[in-house]
Amino acid sequence: AGEDPFNPFPEPANLNMAQIVFLTGMYALVLFQASNLISDGSELLLLVPSLAPVVGSIVLPILGAVPDGMMVLFSGLGPNAQVEVSVGVGALAGSTVMLLTLPWFLAVFFGRVSLKDGKPQYQRPANMKLEPEGNISLTQTGIGYGPEIIENGKTMLITLLGYFVIQGS
Repeated sequence: AGEDPFNPFPEPANLNMAQIVFLTGMYALVLFQASNLISDGSELLLLVPSLAPVVGSIVLPILGAVPDGMMVLFSGLGPNAQVEVSVGVGALAGSTVMLLTLPWFLAVFFGRVSLKDGKPQYQRPANMKLEPEGNISLTQTGIGYGPEIIENGKTMLITLLGYFVIQGS
């Protein structure tokens, strides 16, 4: 690939669409297998009673952060590091946003109840959350939230400032 005969990665400009799709699938398969190995290994470490507290509080968060850090690190290699790191941080931010948004949407969608005068009706019997059943109206169904949600939202917005600093420079 390119000028270096020992580079195992082909230049995308030299590939047709079928080859690009194949390589994308292969990269996804490798990432999937690696993720499963990390997950299985961490579960096995939790089975050792003397290591379980350390594994749960230190090792697992590090194992979860290493792939993200490597993605940003390797995106910054090369002659145009500033632009490349911005792409890596953008990919990291995008994956984080997706991992936060999907469970949030599912929790809101499946946890919604009927609204009466803008207030959620949680006092109904458990078998009758929505009235009429199957109601998917955006104005007649919803969820209730407490002050903790507002505080967490503010914290999330503050933590986004680091991404804006990196993306803006």
